[in-house]
Amino acid sequence: MIRHLFIALLLLFLSSCQKEDKEVFLLFEESEGIGQHSPIMLKGVQIGKVLNIELTSEYKVIAYVELNESVDLPKDSQFEIQRQDLFNKAIYVSPGNSSHLIQSGDTIQGITTIDVRDLTPCSSPRPAVFDEIKEMLKNN
Repeated sequence: MIRHLFIALLLLFLSSCQKEDKEVFLLFEESEGIGQHSPIMLKGVQIGKVLNIELTSEYKVIAYVELNESVDLPKDSQFEIQRQDLFNKAIYVSPGNSSHLIQSGDTIQGITTIDVRDLTPCSSPRPAVFDEIKEMLKNN
């Protein structure tokens, strides 16, 4: 009985000593296709995920994210939404140089970029130049 009580107290103590993940807010102009559970990537390694996305009263996008407690990022790190693969996007981190580290509850301005592939939807009519080239190839 005492042994079980000792083990329970030891587990309780060890669990209280564990660090928690950092929960921070990233502010963007556009969501650009990220959503709940989108990964936060650093050098090809997932270091966190998006927990929730909302609009602010100023119509900005705020992403509530969780960063692994084992990764300490400088406050001037840059967070940018980029294409992860053909269908998904992720938030990629470029570490900064600041001696001050990101803490739970911080709000960080994200970088919004335009992906050229998003500007050319498949449903748009193809440019006339393609028809002209096709016609030229037929005549030769």
